[in-house]
Amino acid sequence: MTMTKKIIYTLGALLLLFLIAGILMPKRLTVHHETCTDIPAPYLHNILNDLSMYPHWNVTRLTMLADSLYPIHPLKGEQAVWEFPIENDNAGRVSIVQSSRDSITYHTDLHKKTEKSVFRITQSDTQNCLTAEVEFYKGFPTNVLAFIAAIGHRKQVKKSLNQLLHIAEKRYREGIYRGHQINETSLNQTFYVIHRAEVKMENSRQYYTQNISALYQSLLDAGINAAGMPCALFFKWDEKAQTTDMAAALPVLSEVYLKDTGNYKISPRKALVIDFYGDISNTASAHYAMDDYMADRGLLKDVPVIEEYVTDPAKEADVNKWLTRIIYLPAE
Repeated sequence: MTMTKKIIYTLGALLLLFLIAGILMPKRLTVHHETCTDIPAPYLHNILNDLSMYPHWNVTRLTMLADSLYPIHPLKGEQAVWEFPIENDNAGRVSIVQSSRDSITYHTDLHKKTEKSVFRITQSDTQNCLTAEVEFYKGFPTNVLAFIAAIGHRKQVKKSLNQLLHIAEKRYREGIYRGHQINETSLNQTFYVIHRAEVKMENSRQYYTQNISALYQSLLDAGINAAGMPCALFFKWDEKAQTTDMAAALPVLSEVYLKDTGNYKISPRKALVIDFYGDISNTASAHYAMDDYMADRGLLKDVPVIEEYVTDPAKEADVNKWLTRIIYLPAE
């Protein structure tokens, strides 16, 4: 047998072994990783249970492709879906298919392949442990070399869980949510004169602007000075009807009764505050941050939610210097 034939037979045998291995080896593989922390379990669960947080902690190619397409509003709980376009007009999709207090399951669809990720939260002594189990697909015959892909997946899972813990640390120890610092404070007793109505959400700024001017005029006519900055008070939101029960409000030193105005009093109490700088129309992320903060700590929200407009846009042209104090009242 010539050397050439030996080489051909050897290569043929290797190819046959490779194909047989590809047929026999599984096409779905699973990688695991676990990390533990003293951060309370609700903090971990609430991050995992909100797909708007997914691209902030999941270190994968998928999130790099969708880097500029982060969800703006929360996408929480079972049946939550995040969809986005990626390269070559393909679509990416992440969904929460199961959610309980100690287990959350994701399906990630990318390039017509589905990856299943199960995250479990368990308690070990004084720590909470977060375990990730990621199942991915490698078709024939590349599944023969799937151990190499598994190494890469395992590294990504480890980095992802570390990043998730970093976000949870910021929330738990520093009160930083969605880039906003949340501080606890105490409010003194406050009296307001108000104009209150149920309005379409899209008309809320217009309602506020028109009525705050009327309130200033009412105080001026009565010879009374405002005792603080103008505010909007929000008592109710109806997402389905797209309406809000709100009031334009001016603080005063004591309860006063003026024609065609209402009154509202807030007794001394604890409060949560975000100092938001920027366009007033972009405060949604701060409100979502407050919701996250309260959910992590098991707090219930009382009404009203207050937006205090510290900066007068007529006197400050730079929108980045506009300060709005967003104030939430935890139920007592």
